Amino acid sequence: MQRENITRPSPGYLILSFLFALLLAATLGSLSQSHVNLVAIAELTNGISTSDWLATYWFDLLNFAPILALILLPTMLLVLIAVLQRFVLLKLHSRAGSFFIFLFTVFIFYVELSIINYVAPMPTLIAANRTLIGTLALLVSSGLGAILLALLITHKTRSQK
Repeated sequence: MQRENITRPSPGYLILSFLFALLLAATLGSLSQSHVNLVAIAELTNGISTSDWLATYWFDLLNFAPILALILLPTMLLVLIAVLQRFVLLKLHSRAGSFFIFLFTVFIFYVELSIINYVAPMPTLIAANRTLIGTLALLVSSGLGAILLALLITHKTRSQK
């Protein structure tokens, strides 16, 4: 069996790809968190003005997204290791490979959120995680960040051949 020769991307490229994917996941997760909270508040009141929605999104992007990025950091590091070690037996640039990375990330992040919910007193650190739709939105955000990371790395690997 002939071994495939793969050139890994440079450390600088890996770091930038990782940070970009982490930023995407944290941004999407923060917007999801904000939206779930605003919908819940709007249901309890006579509604929320558009300017209040936008101000809340902006506030959460500045204040909650960095916290969520720190929470996502271990999950995304595991994804990076999995991609670099070719843990995924499928080709990562295929749909099946992307789906596997998505599921792997969602599972790891769900475990991480479960640990946070167990340790953190109510109200939890991540309020969106109290509802099914909020939890799914956070999980999808992490999965999309992981797919981006895998695609950036495998694209760079293929383009260097």
